[in-house]
Amino acid sequence: RYAVLFSYPNRVGVVTGALIFVFGTLSLVLILLVSLIIVITKSYLLPVRIVSTIGMMAWAAYVVYIKREERFPASPTLLPEDEIEIAKNFGVSTIEDAAYVANMSPDALLKLSASTKVADLRRLSDIALSGGACERILHVARRNSSRMSSEDVQRRRSSQISIQEEFPVPDFAWDKVRKGSFESSFDCITTAFNGHGGFGGSNEPSVDWMFSAMTNDRDDPIRVEAFGSFLGPMLVVSETYGMILEVVVNDESGRTNVAASCACYPPGTLDSDGSTMKAGGDRYHFGLATYGLAPTFTNKEITGEAFVQRLAAFKQDSEWDQRRKDYGEMWYIGLLGTHPKYQGSGYGRLLLDVVSNYAQETKHDCYLECSGPNIAFYKRCGYDVLWKNEITIHGDSIVLAGMVKKYQA
Repeated sequence: RYAVLFSYPNRVGVVTGALIFVFGTLSLVLILLVSLIIVITKSYLLPVRIVSTIGMMAWAAYVVYIKREERFPASPTLLPEDEIEIAKNFGVSTIEDAAYVANMSPDALLKLSASTKVADLRRLSDIALSGGACERILHVARRNSSRMSSEDVQRRRSSQISIQEEFPVPDFAWDKVRKGSFESSFDCITTAFNGHGGFGGSNEPSVDWMFSAMTNDRDDPIRVEAFGSFLGPMLVVSETYGMILEVVVNDESGRTNVAASCACYPPGTLDSDGSTMKAGGDRYHFGLATYGLAPTFTNKEITGEAFVQRLAAFKQDSEWDQRRKDYGEMWYIGLLGTHPKYQGSGYGRLLLDVVSNYAQETKHDCYLECSGPNIAFYKRCGYDVLWKNEITIHGDSIVLAGMVKKYQA
């Protein structure tokens, strides 16, 4: 009962095993002691009396101790790693912030999180994926970003400037490629991935696999807004902690357009867990606060149950972050997209060549993930499949792959 009530679902096995080991060991000692007394006295009555007396005295002492000390916790004991695990489901990093997002007290949240009842876990999921929670996550992100010290802000800016200066656009691409920003690349990359706007061309298959669960209409305003809230913070973080590269072209009217965009990260610039921005971490809050809109893609009231299932499977089954962390330092290509109007012009490959040039200079591999239909393209660009897995939800599948281009000494 203690193991079930006062340990979190991901630790029930550990706590139960520890209790069984401790009490099993104590029981073994008592069994051996009783057996020894039986052998010596040749009587069963004496050992029964001894054990019963010891047991009653032990329970009496335990009851007095508990009554005096009040040792039973009002809520489960929380380890720091458990706090992070629970809080990140609400897009934050502390129980206090998670309770605010969930609109309940910290104790109530802890008790609900510790429950093994399906109904309680379902309720917790519904709270985390509600419209109110989305708005409160944005509030927490803005508050936490505003609390950053001037030293942290200066350190972030210095790192950004250092990356921009250390890796200038190479000579072979200087006439078409420039360093980009979140603002200049957002329309290009979101249109390339989601396929809205009526431009034709192809979009990102993994995005279509997830967001088609909402609606097959790529121009649906709710889908466009939800996808923007999904990708926007990523682009903000890419500009700040990594680098955004753009291919720019002039249209018939002489207007400069972004034809393709690539978000990449030099070696050692990913977050501590191998992600571009850890769930509930400082980067995520900075990206969300800078983007400025609530993460509506986490609002199940808008996106629907089917989308939530696919998003969860996409994040959990692929294990992208852990695989990046295990791979070690590399040039990571987080996003690569060509606007539908300019697809087939070689701009995506040009951006890959620029990143590959950087990787040759620093003597690192290039690493990226893609969906199954895009594997052939990356193979033509010199990448090999490192891992591949298939996710299936209600008979609808998507293949995801990790690919790498090795450093050529």
